[in-house]
Amino acid sequence: MASPQKGRIGRRQFLKTSAGFGAAVGALGFGNVKALAQGKGPIILLGMHGTSGPFAGSGQFGVRGVEIALEERTYTVLGRKIEHVVRDTELKPAVAVRKAREVIEDQGARFMIGTLGSHVALALSELCQEKKVLFMVGDIGTDLLTGEKCHQYVFRWATQDWGISRSAVKPFLAKLGIKSMSTITSDFAWGQSLLKATSSLLEEAKVKHLGNAMAPLGETNFTPHLLKARSARSACSGSATSS
Repeated sequence: MASPQKGRIGRRQFLKTSAGFGAAVGALGFGNVKALAQGKGPIILLGMHGTSGPFAGSGQFGVRGVEIALEERTYTVLGRKIEHVVRDTELKPAVAVRKAREVIEDQGARFMIGTLGSHVALALSELCQEKKVLFMVGDIGTDLLTGEKCHQYVFRWATQDWGISRSAVKPFLAKLGIKSMSTITSDFAWGQSLLKATSSLLEEAKVKHLGNAMAPLGETNFTPHLLKARSARSACSGSATSS
């Protein structure tokens, strides 16, 4: 994906990121507003963005979105300057946790925003719970983050997996009137969550699920998976291969 031009960002991405920062300011009301206002030095906002790898374009837009939101507020909240410290997760949980831990422990970051890749977000969420750092999540799909693995330091505003699956699968099935279907899924947390929801919807609609192919994250050649679906005589093939 091409890198975004400096100063250009999609309206949808901008609104998401700006809303996230607004939530961050609101979340300062944890009972720590007075302490933050009286503190010294800049407030460190740790931006964990996947600026390389399969989601690099979206990651770079995320960085710019946070910067636009901060510029609107002159990089200031409660009379203190905000410093946006950006780290590339490389879309790898271990790398992301190591980099985030360094900034939290060395620079005293108490707020984190990002990220891309549900598997990365789940790992960072555990770190934030351990370090009592507020984690603001925008684009992450997996419901595990605010479901089974939810805690008081994570705030997520993405659409729930069930809502995403239902809004796509139900009209699709109604339009085509198919009796069987194969699926292709990106092999990471969000893809697995969507597969679970989609399988349930297929069962509800009495559509036979002929099988699923797990594609590595970042896969660009889906020909083998499509050929497999065709050999199973599937009426169609659906995929869940985003973030």
